[in-house]
Amino acid sequence: MNNSYNFVLKILDIMIGDTKAKIGSLLLLAGATLQINFVIEPNKYTFSIGDGTDIISMILTIIGASLLIHRYFTITDDSITLFYGATLSNMNNKSPESALPRREKYKTIVKNLKRINSYDKNEVLNDYQFNKILLGERVENKESVKVYIAALGSFPYLFLLGALARNAYSNVKFLDFNRYKDGGKWYILPLFKTTDNQLTHKLLYNQDNTTIEDEINRLNNNDANVGIALGYTFPIKKEVIPSSLQNNTLYLTSSEETRHDILSNEEAQELLLKDISYYLNSLSKPNRDIHLFVSAQASMCMNIGKHYMDNAHGAILLYNYSNETRTHDWSIKFHKGVVE
Repeated sequence: MNNSYNFVLKILDIMIGDTKAKIGSLLLLAGATLQINFVIEPNKYTFSIGDGTDIISMILTIIGASLLIHRYFTITDDSITLFYGATLSNMNNKSPESALPRREKYKTIVKNLKRINSYDKNEVLNDYQFNKILLGERVENKESVKVYIAALGSFPYLFLLGALARNAYSNVKFLDFNRYKDGGKWYILPLFKTTDNQLTHKLLYNQDNTTIEDEINRLNNNDANVGIALGYTFPIKKEVIPSSLQNNTLYLTSSEETRHDILSNEEAQELLLKDISYYLNSLSKPNRDIHLFVSAQASMCMNIGKHYMDNAHGAILLYNYSNETRTHDWSIKFHKGVVE
């Protein structure tokens, strides 16, 4: 009885949410409707149901029912995968399927990532090797045509998820989490900005009208290691950077205000990601490491990893920020998929 009930529920869900199934549903409905005869006479009307011998009705009904049954058994052929990384202790164990479009969530396979402490370097390193197989080799979702990733955690952890997704999937989207809406709510980034302001980067510490190009040229005057500090949620202060890099770091923020969820659309992130790629490429040199300090929302952190280019950007060090010590307490070196 339960199996029959679940079958009916799934069919109803597919009929509502899947475009191909909607076509089958409409054909089935059209076939059934043709079997109903309405007769209107003065002061009364009657209707009757035909005997099922109408050829057109039979054809539509058979085709519609066949399409629905076929779709039920083949919906995983173009399935979608949602990877959910609930790494924070107060995160809900329930995956955010409800954030997906109705037409997609009924063919979505949920894969829970390992629940780790993403602020522990050893756990992140070990988890990367696990995710390299799970995401990178697509061991459990070879048929998926699209992938969503919803995760929160440290910047190194999120960057590495984005880098793995880039190498394995052509269609990847990152969900984000609004902690201030309805007690916390996952959402898909809208495509476009809501303002006409030209979004770009600006120097956080700008003296004497120095430009970003001026700072890049200054940092390239020697072969020493350099840093890039990207402060979107919070500005990154010099005193929290390792002392050897405090004067050798490009300190940046967006041209918009600095606050939570400032980059909550794809257009804004893409504009800044193009800048970041240029800065990484401009500062890359043989035998030089670039140290990356980032304060940003989860989707942006993953997107930075997704847009990292092995051959153009060289080796980078991904830094974790500790609220307890108010310092960047550890880093992971990342180069061409290898971590240490």
